Amino acid sequence: MTPSTTAEHMDALNVPIGFLIDLSASKERDELFQAFARWSAVIMNSDRATVAVWNGADGLDILAIEGNQAIATGATMPVEGSLIGRVFKSKTSEICTDFTAEPHLAEFPRLAAAGLRAVIDVPLVVGDRCFGALAAGYVAPADATSDRRLILESIAGCLASYMLMHEQLQKLSEQSIRDALTVLQSAPLRIVSPSGVGRLGNLANPLLTRHRRPRSLQTDQ
Repeated sequence: MTPSTTAEHMDALNVPIGFLIDLSASKERDELFQAFARWSAVIMNSDRATVAVWNGADGLDILAIEGNQAIATGATMPVEGSLIGRVFKSKTSEICTDFTAEPHLAEFPRLAAAGLRAVIDVPLVVGDRCFGALAAGYVAPADATSDRRLILESIAGCLASYMLMHEQLQKLSEQSIRDALTVLQSAPLRIVSPSGVGRLGNLANPLLTRHRRPRSLQTDQ
Protein backbone atom coordinates (compact mmCIF):
# COMPACT_ATOMS: atom_id res chain seq x y z
CA MET A 1 0.00 0.00 0.00
CA THR A 2 1.67 3.20 -1.17
CA PRO A 3 1.26 6.49 0.74
CA SER A 4 -0.58 8.09 -2.20
CA THR A 5 -3.03 5.17 -2.38
CA THR A 6 -3.66 5.36 1.35
CA ALA A 7 -4.23 9.11 1.20
CA GLU A 8 -6.72 8.76 -1.65
CA HIS A 9 -8.81 6.26 0.28
CA MET A 10 -8.61 8.23 3.51
CA ASP A 11 -9.85 11.31 1.64
CA ALA A 12 -12.77 9.26 0.34
CA LEU A 13 -13.58 7.82 3.78
CA ASN A 14 -16.20 9.76 5.71
CA VAL A 15 -16.02 8.74 9.36
CA PRO A 16 -19.50 8.80 10.97
CA ILE A 17 -19.76 11.17 13.92
CA GLY A 18 -21.45 8.36 15.84
CA PHE A 19 -18.22 6.34 15.59
CA LEU A 20 -16.23 9.14 17.22
CA ILE A 21 -18.87 9.56 19.93
CA ASP A 22 -18.81 5.83 20.72
CA LEU A 23 -15.01 5.83 20.89
CA SER A 24 -14.92 8.76 23.30
CA ALA A 25 -17.60 7.09 25.45
CA SER A 26 -15.75 3.74 25.62
CA LYS A 27 -14.21 3.46 29.08
CA GLU A 28 -13.42 -0.26 29.05
CA ARG A 29 -11.43 -2.21 26.50
CA ASP A 30 -14.38 -4.46 25.62
CA GLU A 31 -16.52 -1.41 24.90
CA LEU A 32 -13.82 -0.12 22.57
CA PHE A 33 -13.67 -3.43 20.70
CA GLN A 34 -17.44 -3.53 20.30
CA ALA A 35 -17.48 0.04 19.00
CA PHE A 36 -14.88 -0.84 16.37
CA ALA A 37 -16.75 -4.00 15.37
CA ARG A 38 -20.06 -2.16 15.10
CA TRP A 39 -18.75 0.74 13.06
CA SER A 40 -16.46 -1.40 10.92
CA ALA A 41 -19.58 -3.22 9.74
CA VAL A 42 -21.26 0.10 8.99
CA ILE A 43 -18.28 1.70 7.21
CA MET A 44 -17.38 -1.48 5.32
CA ASN A 45 -21.03 -2.30 4.56
CA SER A 46 -20.22 -5.85 5.62
CA ASP A 47 -22.46 -8.66 6.84
CA ARG A 48 -20.09 -9.44 9.71
CA ALA A 49 -17.25 -7.66 11.50
CA THR A 50 -14.92 -9.32 14.00
CA VAL A 51 -12.22 -8.15 16.41
CA ALA A 52 -9.83 -10.97 17.34
CA VAL A 53 -6.96 -10.45 19.79
CA TRP A 54 -3.94 -12.67 20.37
CA ASN A 55 -4.26 -14.48 23.72
CA GLY A 56 -0.51 -14.68 24.30
CA ALA A 57 -0.35 -18.36 23.41
CA ASP A 58 -1.45 -20.14 20.24
CA GLY A 59 -4.82 -18.56 19.55
CA LEU A 60 -6.79 -15.42 18.74
CA ASP A 61 -9.77 -14.74 21.00
CA ILE A 62 -12.82 -13.26 19.31
CA LEU A 63 -13.74 -10.39 21.62
CA ALA A 64 -16.31 -8.48 19.57
CA ILE A 65 -18.70 -9.25 16.73
CA GLU A 66 -21.22 -7.26 14.75
CA GLY A 67 -23.72 -8.89 12.41
CA ASN A 68 -23.61 -12.54 11.37
CA GLN A 69 -22.90 -14.80 14.38
CA ALA A 70 -21.22 -17.64 12.47
CA ILE A 71 -18.48 -17.81 15.13
CA ALA A 72 -19.56 -16.43 18.49
CA THR A 73 -17.87 -13.98 20.83
CA GLY A 74 -15.51 -15.83 23.18
CA ALA A 75 -14.43 -18.41 20.61
CA THR A 76 -10.73 -18.92 19.96
CA MET A 77 -9.27 -19.35 16.48
CA PRO A 78 -5.88 -21.07 16.15
CA VAL A 79 -2.92 -19.04 14.93
CA GLU A 80 -1.85 -22.06 12.91
CA GLY A 81 -4.53 -23.36 10.59
CA SER A 82 -6.80 -20.34 10.19
CA LEU A 83 -6.83 -17.39 7.81
CA ILE A 84 -7.16 -14.88 10.63
CA GLY A 85 -4.21 -16.52 12.39
CA ARG A 86 -2.13 -16.38 9.23
CA VAL A 87 -2.89 -12.68 8.82
CA PHE A 88 -1.88 -12.05 12.43
CA LYS A 89 1.34 -14.03 12.09
CA SER A 90 2.40 -12.51 8.77
CA LYS A 91 1.09 -8.99 9.55
CA THR A 92 -0.28 -9.01 6.02
CA SER A 93 -3.86 -8.44 4.87
CA GLU A 94 -5.69 -11.08 2.86
CA ILE A 95 -8.92 -11.32 0.88
CA CYS A 96 -10.60 -14.67 0.27
CA THR A 97 -13.58 -14.97 -2.07
CA ASP A 98 -13.52 -18.75 -2.40
CA PHE A 99 -13.59 -20.77 0.81
CA THR A 100 -13.27 -24.04 -1.13
CA ALA A 101 -9.75 -23.06 -2.22
CA GLU A 102 -8.43 -23.69 1.31
CA PRO A 103 -11.04 -25.89 3.03
CA HIS A 104 -8.58 -26.85 5.78
CA LEU A 105 -8.63 -23.34 7.31
CA ALA A 106 -10.55 -23.48 10.59
CA GLU A 107 -13.08 -20.68 10.14
CA PHE A 108 -14.15 -21.35 6.55
CA PRO A 109 -16.63 -24.23 7.14
CA ARG A 110 -18.36 -22.31 9.93
CA LEU A 111 -18.55 -19.06 7.94
CA ALA A 112 -19.88 -20.90 4.89
CA ALA A 113 -22.50 -22.73 6.98
CA ALA A 114 -23.80 -19.33 8.13
CA GLY A 115 -24.13 -18.06 4.57
CA LEU A 116 -20.93 -16.04 4.23
CA ARG A 117 -18.87 -16.42 1.06
CA ALA A 118 -15.97 -13.99 1.40
CA VAL A 119 -13.78 -12.31 4.03
CA ILE A 120 -11.28 -9.49 4.31
CA ASP A 121 -8.81 -10.00 7.18
CA VAL A 122 -6.30 -7.30 8.18
CA PRO A 123 -3.76 -7.25 11.03
CA LEU A 124 -4.11 -5.00 14.07
CA VAL A 125 -0.60 -3.66 13.64
CA VAL A 126 1.15 -0.49 14.77
CA GLY A 127 4.91 -0.19 14.34
CA ASP A 128 6.34 -3.65 14.93
CA ARG A 129 3.50 -4.73 17.25
CA CYS A 130 0.60 -6.87 16.10
CA PHE A 131 -2.26 -7.32 18.56
CA GLY A 132 -4.55 -9.50 16.48
CA ALA A 133 -6.77 -9.03 13.44
CA LEU A 134 -9.89 -7.23 12.23
CA ALA A 135 -12.14 -9.09 9.79
CA ALA A 136 -15.09 -8.22 7.58
CA GLY A 137 -17.32 -10.97 6.16
CA TYR A 138 -19.62 -10.82 3.11
CA VAL A 139 -22.42 -12.89 1.66
CA ALA A 140 -21.55 -11.64 -1.84
CA PRO A 141 -17.92 -12.35 -2.85
CA ALA A 142 -17.93 -9.30 -5.16
CA ASP A 143 -18.24 -7.04 -2.10
CA ALA A 144 -14.81 -8.07 -0.76
CA THR A 145 -12.78 -5.59 -2.80
CA SER A 146 -9.25 -4.22 -2.62
CA ASP A 147 -10.64 -0.74 -1.99
CA ARG A 148 -12.48 -2.00 1.06
CA ARG A 149 -9.35 -3.79 2.23
CA LEU A 150 -7.50 -0.46 2.27
CA ILE A 151 -10.28 1.14 4.28
CA LEU A 152 -10.33 -1.76 6.76
CA GLU A 153 -6.55 -1.45 7.16
CA SER A 154 -7.00 2.20 8.14
CA ILE A 155 -9.62 1.26 10.74
CA ALA A 156 -7.41 -1.54 12.07
CA GLY A 157 -4.44 0.83 12.38
CA CYS A 158 -6.59 3.17 14.46
CA LEU A 159 -7.68 0.34 16.78
CA ALA A 160 -4.11 -0.94 17.13
CA SER A 161 -2.97 2.57 18.13
CA TYR A 162 -5.70 2.70 20.79
CA MET A 163 -4.58 -0.70 22.10
CA LEU A 164 -0.93 0.35 22.26
CA MET A 165 -1.86 3.54 24.11
CA HIS A 166 -4.01 1.56 26.58
CA GLU A 167 -1.12 -0.86 27.18
CA GLN A 168 1.36 1.96 27.81
CA LEU A 169 -1.00 3.79 30.18
CA GLN A 170 -1.55 0.56 32.11
CA LYS A 171 2.21 0.05 32.46
CA LEU A 172 2.67 3.63 33.69
CA SER A 173 -0.11 3.16 36.24
CA GLU A 174 1.42 -0.08 37.52
CA GLN A 175 4.86 1.55 37.69
CA SER A 176 3.55 4.51 39.68
CA ILE A 177 1.92 2.14 42.19
CA ARG A 178 5.16 0.13 42.54
CA ASP A 179 7.20 3.30 43.00
CA ALA A 180 4.83 4.59 45.68
CA LEU A 181 4.98 1.27 47.57
CA THR A 182 8.78 1.26 47.34
CA VAL A 183 8.96 4.70 48.93
CA LEU A 184 6.59 3.66 51.74
CA GLN A 185 8.49 0.44 52.44
CA SER A 186 11.91 2.13 52.53
CA ALA A 187 10.93 5.06 54.78
CA PRO A 188 10.85 4.59 58.60
CA LEU A 189 7.32 4.86 59.93
CA ARG A 190 6.93 7.58 62.56
CA ILE A 191 3.93 8.79 64.52
CA VAL A 192 3.40 11.83 66.70
CA SER A 193 2.91 11.27 70.41
CA PRO A 194 2.37 13.81 73.23
CA SER A 195 6.05 13.56 74.08
CA GLY A 196 7.24 14.10 70.51
CA VAL A 197 7.97 12.04 67.43
CA GLY A 198 8.92 8.44 67.95
CA ARG A 199 9.39 5.28 65.90
CA LEU A 200 6.47 2.90 65.78
CA GLY A 201 8.70 0.06 66.98
CA ASN A 202 9.34 1.78 70.33
CA LEU A 203 5.72 2.69 70.90
CA ALA A 204 4.55 -0.81 70.08
CA ASN A 205 6.76 -2.35 72.81
CA PRO A 206 5.27 -1.73 76.26
CA LEU A 207 8.65 -2.42 77.91
CA LEU A 208 10.22 0.49 76.04
CA THR A 209 7.37 2.93 76.64
CA ARG A 210 7.20 5.03 79.78
CA HIS A 211 3.65 5.35 81.06
CA ARG A 212 2.63 8.30 83.18
CA ARG A 213 -0.39 8.50 85.41
CA PRO A 214 -2.75 11.38 84.77
CA ARG A 215 -1.64 14.47 86.78
CA SER A 216 -4.90 14.50 88.71
CA LEU A 217 -4.18 11.03 90.13
CA GLN A 218 -0.61 11.69 91.22
CA THR A 219 -0.11 11.98 95.04
CA ASP A 220 2.28 14.26 96.86
CA GLN A 221 5.33 12.53 98.24
